[in-house]
Amino acid sequence: MKIRLLAGALLAAAGALVWSAPAQAVQTDTWGLAAAPAGNAQRTTLTHPANGSTVHDDVVVYNRTAKPIAVHLYVLSTNYANGVYQFGKPDTGLAADTSLGASHVELGPHQVVEVPVTIRMPRGTKKTMLAGVGGEAAPINHGVLSIEEQLVVLIKATPPSHLAPLHLSAPDVAGWGAAAAAMLAGVVGLTVRQKRHSPRLV
Repeated sequence: MKIRLLAGALLAAAGALVWSAPAQAVQTDTWGLAAAPAGNAQRTTLTHPANGSTVHDDVVVYNRTAKPIAVHLYVLSTNYANGVYQFGKPDTGLAADTSLGASHVELGPHQVVEVPVTIRMPRGTKKTMLAGVGGEAAPINHGVLSIEEQLVVLIKATPPSHLAPLHLSAPDVAGWGAAAAAMLAGVVGLTVRQKRHSPRLV
């Protein structure tokens, strides 16, 4: 039986991840996912004006341990209403126009890797459109439980009057682990799969 738990109030509905906690992530014990800095400026999201252009940006994946680790990346459709973010398959909205340079990242000990994100911005939108870059590593086994930790970085296409700086240069990754926790965007999702039958937790 599959049980999903997220930081804050999380529900599993129709295959989508939903939470009512603020979109402010924390890194896991072993890895992290973040919006790449724009020049010297740290960012919590990938935010660009909806002016019809094609934007080339990056997310950063980093290994906090002395052992190799693999992280799977994917694009998520994202909606926000009544204080709740909902994530689903990337077949609609901004997510359908977003692609990643890699979906599987192998990280050596304490390694940091930038992964390109290409976004075809809409034109003339009157409200902010959302998508997400999600990531998860191999499950962590705790007794009879197998736990998957997930992080999400938000992508925002803002109306042209709300301009955001373009991502112009690669970040200085020295000492990245110490700074990254303060600028991650998303929340950690814990997908718990029990190895034996038990009542569903709510």
